[in-house]
Amino acid sequence: MASKFLVYIAVICVSCIAFCIVDSCLNKSKNCKVGDTTAKHGGVYMVLKNRICRLHLCENAKYSFLHFGCYLKGKCYKYKQRVNGKKCSQGGRWT
Repeated sequence: MASKFLVYIAVICVSCIAFCIVDSCLNKSKNCKVGDTTAKHGGVYMVLKNRICRLHLCENAKYSFLHFGCYLKGKCYKYKQRVNGKKCSQGGRWT
């Protein structure tokens, strides 16, 4: 009984690793467009672009099959924090 359980665990682990490798290879060259949004930690984030500010900003976004769309791998900033030395207000413009 225990050996069957271990086999199931091994199959699941190998499947997950294979899926991640395939995901990484398939989406290596596919980048997210500026303005793409996605859910992360329960909030909506937007890919960082000059002169655009939203509730959250992120950079270094990448398309990921594993995450079913645009997945933000870079730093995320809450509004009113400084991004690239400029303070961003909630109004949607750089201040």
